[in-house]
Amino acid sequence: MGSCCYSGVFKLAHYRATGPRSYRGAADGVLRIRRQIGSEAYDIHALKHTTATEFCLTGTDD
Repeated sequence: MGSCCYSGVFKLAHYRATGPRSYRGAADGVLRIRRQIGSEAYDIHALKHTTATEFCLTGTDD
């Protein structure tokens, strides 16, 4: 999480692309990824804040 340089950007979209993803769906998706990369010690808010900050630092918007 310490680098602003990424080879790709991942977004959690609703799997059917029929509308916005629910908070619970997003939280479950993030938890799955956290388990895969071994970062369960970090909460969703901290990861969301860090990601938003890094996007801002690179000049990227949502």
